[in-house]
Amino acid sequence: QPDGWLKGSPSDPSQTRLPMAVVAAVYGLLGVDDLMTARAVSVVVGALTIVGVFVVCKRVLDHQRGLLAAAILATSPFFLSFARTAFTESDVFVACALVWLLVVMPRLRETGTVGWAAITGIILGLALSGKATTIVIFPAIVLDILTGPGHRRRTDLSGQELRRGIGLMVLMCAAIAFGWLSLNALAPEWREEALLRLHILLAYAGWGAVLVWAVRHRDSIVAPFHLVGFVLVLALGTFMV
Repeated sequence: QPDGWLKGSPSDPSQTRLPMAVVAAVYGLLGVDDLMTARAVSVVVGALTIVGVFVVCKRVLDHQRGLLAAAILATSPFFLSFARTAFTESDVFVACALVWLLVVMPRLRETGTVGWAAITGIILGLALSGKATTIVIFPAIVLDILTGPGHRRRTDLSGQELRRGIGLMVLMCAAIAFGWLSLNALAPEWREEALLRLHILLAYAGWGAVLVWAVRHRDSIVAPFHLVGFVLVLALGTFMV
């Protein structure tokens, strides 16, 4: 508003916090706060994007075409301009996550295992953390998983372990939602650091418990319907933490 869908809006609510969080972590580790370090972080992510393009094209085509694709991307002025931009405008983060999503999705489609589903969910969550508009690819992810090979329509996890995994994911979502809703409902003077730390601990504990369960059952095959739920919920959990 006031111009609506046709003319758009000057605001951009798509920006999310992954670029800022990564730079803040690097600042904390190195004890610096300069712009060049923030740019260097984006450059590293850009290099990882080029490597991902090579891996995808090598797998789908061949080694030479993989090198050619990487060279084309590495000399693209548009890509290079974002690969050196710091902070929230660094769209190279979402580009990197989406490229590596192309690397892991075929493995998930072929195997249908919990391990590859966990990796896919984390990378999808990082893509969403790089740009909120990444949510538009969720239907494509769902379709790709549901149309996987017919030979893995079964689930070889025991019913007890499957219920345990679902329970852990419910606890993860509850911990994140409880902390987020309660802290936003509190008056500013009540938002003390202790409460913030408690929220962080609850969120990471729930997220970590799901990942531990996934590592323990990484080679287990799960039916596509369950895989879809696992990937999407873990992606949203990763986005929240």
